[in-house]
Amino acid sequence: MNNFVISIPNKGRCVISGRNYALDELVEETNVIVLPKENLLNINSTILEKYYFEWFDEDGAILTGNGLLYNHWGDPNLKLIADREKLKMKFIATKPVQRGDELVFDYGYIIENAVKPISNYFNKITR
Repeated sequence: MNNFVISIPNKGRCVISGRNYALDELVEETNVIVLPKENLLNINSTILEKYYFEWFDEDGAILTGNGLLYNHWGDPNLKLIADREKLKMKFIATKPVQRGDELVFDYGYIIENAVKPISNYFNKITR
């Protein structure tokens, strides 16, 4: 069974593990839609502010698949690895994940290979 999305009252949508994952196992690989930095000037006045990532060279990125629905948690079970050339983002298990667990990552985490914090949005809402 693949991972799936559910809605939880007062929390919103969550990605739930459809099977067990081992440490360092690939959980999902999503495509990346790059938003050139000049397109980011007005993004903070749109709903996309909640979903975009900082990408290389000050560009932004929107992920496809479940990539934009994973929630933040300070003790994440996922890490992200960016692949600039292939325009992909890999979500890798940082610890064993059980079927039925919510799949989460730390929004303040540094994406491997990208060298930047991933979300302006999280930094704004936590200040």
